[in-house]
Amino acid sequence: RLLDTPDPATGMRPAFAIVADKATNARQTGQMGGLIVLVRGVKVALLLAIDVVRAALSEVGEATLAPGSGKNLALHLVATLVGGKSLKLGVAAVQEQLTAYGFDGQYMGAGEGNNSGLNVAGHMALMLGMRSEFTLATWDAAHMIELAVADGRKVLPFWAELAKSVSGVQSQYLFGKGFDRLFLAAAREMHKVTTDEVNSLRAAQLAAAPAATPA
Repeated sequence: RLLDTPDPATGMRPAFAIVADKATNARQTGQMGGLIVLVRGVKVALLLAIDVVRAALSEVGEATLAPGSGKNLALHLVATLVGGKSLKLGVAAVQEQLTAYGFDGQYMGAGEGNNSGLNVAGHMALMLGMRSEFTLATWDAAHMIELAVADGRKVLPFWAELAKSVSGVQSQYLFGKGFDRLFLAAAREMHKVTTDEVNSLRAAQLAAAPAATPA
């Protein structure tokens, strides 16, 4: 409803920027998507989805896009906006309201100076029938600060030790790390169950086998 309500000053629905980031743990790619919306001059952040991004499949079930590819990440974000995954905005509404993207450097494309990047904004523009030059894709400040902190760790040993201690505590509360631990624990449990079942079957087969008759 917030995104459909026209601004009293402009008579238009509020503009928004989409922000996203991904993490890959235990061969599972997860992506967070959210919006920053301007409501009566105030920036409001909305978390839309935190999901595992699956490989896109063809009609015969073959993987056509890797989970971490730029096209697949863009497809996931478009589904978040218009596919009913979190929102079900019309494509025309997204064309009108989507004005900017906030990503890290890996998501950028040649238009933002990263020729080997994933070009997520460019792929989204094509999928939505938009012209990418009419929107702004920016390398968000949070990731730039993170890179500066990483550089600081390399030259300041005491900072590196402090950051390591803080990260050890923080990792207990990060979604990506938590999902990674949960996924690995489930995989180990499934393996254990399978092994136990096989061992039980083998024991039953041995018990049912006729005893060997001495020659």
